[in-house]
Amino acid sequence: MRKIFLKQLVLVSALAVCFSTNLLAVNWSGNVNTNVINDSIALQGNVTFTADVTVTINDGSTRTVTPDGNYFLTHAVTEKLILQVTNGKLLFDLTSFDVAFQGATNPLEIFVQGAGTVEFQLAGGRTVSFKEGTAGTKVYVVMGAAGPMIQFTRTAPDANNVFINIGRDSLLTYVDVNQLGAGGASDTGTILFDPTNATDDTGRMVLNIANKGGMIVASHWFDGTAVQLNVPGAGQPVFRITNTNVNANAGLMVVNGNQTLFDLSIDPWCTGIYSGNRYGFVLGNNALLNVAPNAYFDYVGTATNQCPNPVITCTDATPASSFVKARNPSAFFVDGISISSNAAAVPAEINFDTCSAMVFRSGVDTFGVVENPIGFTYTNTTFTVDPAKKTGGAGNLVFDVEGLLEVVGAGALSAKMEVLSLSVDPTGANVLSSGLSTCSLIFPLRNFSKDLLGNYLAYNSAYFLLNNNMTLHDISLVHTDQNHYVSEKNDTTSEPTYVGGESFTLTQDALTPVCSNKPKLIFDNANLLVQENIAFTGLDLLVTNFSCETGNTSNFIFFQNGYNIDDGTGRQMILGTCIGAYSCDGCEIICKDAQLDVMQSFTCAEPCVPLVLNLQNISNDATIVQDIASSCTAVPLECQLSVHTIYLGHSSNISIGKQAAITGCTIATLNIDGNFFSFDTRGGNK
Repeated sequence: MRKIFLKQLVLVSALAVCFSTNLLAVNWSGNVNTNVINDSIALQGNVTFTADVTVTINDGSTRTVTPDGNYFLTHAVTEKLILQVTNGKLLFDLTSFDVAFQGATNPLEIFVQGAGTVEFQLAGGRTVSFKEGTAGTKVYVVMGAAGPMIQFTRTAPDANNVFINIGRDSLLTYVDVNQLGAGGASDTGTILFDPTNATDDTGRMVLNIANKGGMIVASHWFDGTAVQLNVPGAGQPVFRITNTNVNANAGLMVVNGNQTLFDLSIDPWCTGIYSGNRYGFVLGNNALLNVAPNAYFDYVGTATNQCPNPVITCTDATPASSFVKARNPSAFFVDGISISSNAAAVPAEINFDTCSAMVFRSGVDTFGVVENPIGFTYTNTTFTVDPAKKTGGAGNLVFDVEGLLEVVGAGALSAKMEVLSLSVDPTGANVLSSGLSTCSLIFPLRNFSKDLLGNYLAYNSAYFLLNNNMTLHDISLVHTDQNHYVSEKNDTTSEPTYVGGESFTLTQDALTPVCSNKPKLIFDNANLLVQENIAFTGLDLLVTNFSCETGNTSNFIFFQNGYNIDDGTGRQMILGTCIGAYSCDGCEIICKDAQLDVMQSFTCAEPCVPLVLNLQNISNDATIVQDIASSCTAVPLECQLSVHTIYLGHSSNISIGKQAAITGCTIATLNIDGNFFSFDTRGGNK
């Protein structure tokens, strides 16, 4: 039920429609306390709202807000700005000047509602900021049946970057007038980014998030008077990156500068505490992050790992640092809600259309210094670090899966997720290398730039942490990471890029083997592209059937480089490492195993559908390995192919088949290209 606050907004807007006859632009400068209906706004100076102000567009028109200088908009005490576009568009024209919204003593609250669009158009070099004065700025997308949309658009091709800044104590997020499970399930609201540039122009659209700022893709309950951040709202929040030109690069760069750990709705350490104050970049339950065709999401973490200190209540866990792993406040967090606590909760979803990608990098050195921050333009050194100041071990956490996550693609060879290591240009590569995809050459491309000592320019070491299950449907997980040291048949010193969490150990009974309930990286008609040596620890790789009607054929594709580079030894996959297995104080092993399972989950009758994992071999190309073009000549020895090794570290294993309780068809199959693969193990229960 909409309460007094929303009713007043609608009434004010309706009265203004009846009595407004002004056909000229409204001038804003100094104190502003009157509503605007179906008019454009000339922004002629800094603005202070001295009353709640509603800007309404309901006649299907596009009305503009045009500044003639760089200005800020604030409020006197607690006044709100309501942008109510029910039919039409409110366009902020930032082609010549910057605009900032900033709080005063109290936060400035901006509500965006209605079925229309509020769009910010930015030319190269321009900035829109949602920032702090004393307090910050809170932007709320009020979701509805025909949801509102906030859109950020680059206006023209340019080598200069455009910036959307979220300052300290500020956030962009979503609200609904219904609590989760109490109506409003079909409500929606969208924040859309259109970073479309020319094919060769390198100007980026950059979403900057400051310490204690937040881009929170999750719904919160708006009770009609105030937003309750700690109460989940209904509806589906949507965060979308799009491209309006198939031949142009369109990558949104998210630079997360948050330095402060925060509570999560999923409560991974059973503390019973959730304030609702989340920072950085968070994708919550029931939310959708969509990467449209020919677009990509480019994520940069700029903080180092920290050791959490939760008060764990579900087990005797003192000190907490011996029971939990490190976290990173600048990581991309996937949050959630247990279905047992709210039946309306569904896992977060990252959705990829054809020819799309999501890439991650750590842009900070081991001392917490961003050596090469992004400036007015993007260069080959942006976010690279001094090789002597790289973080050892697993590195910095950049992608943290705490709630269940579904990753859905449109074809396993048309989209990818990838951790970057060597410096890349924003455009020039296909979405997958070695001829596996046929997309436009508009995705990040390794530039093989070197420093004065001859070292390749590179980002800091980065890794994924799965503290819950992550399922990949029809997409490729691409591994090109050259930062981590992975040694042949060595589970002691090899460094993992994919690490399991610890929550499962806090709730299982003492008789359960410690690694029995590890989080799972699940492949459903999906690919793992092993283009460099790779290591996992503390999680399982699972290929399983999701029903008896739909098959699952997934592929682990290993890449060889020819004899001159590989010398006969191909890619190494280490399952289970010591590094990455320890608690954040380094005192306790959480789990140092990693299983590979091709396991049937449902009893199925004839006819059987396939449940297959294929181990395949192909060659890298010069977009991944610089010298590979000359590595194989007509000399037979130089053309000799490589042998890849899967090494079972510690107590890791490979299981194929089904549990005893599963009857009917036996459909699990592991196909091995026998000419190119070997298997080895540490042996014993280590």
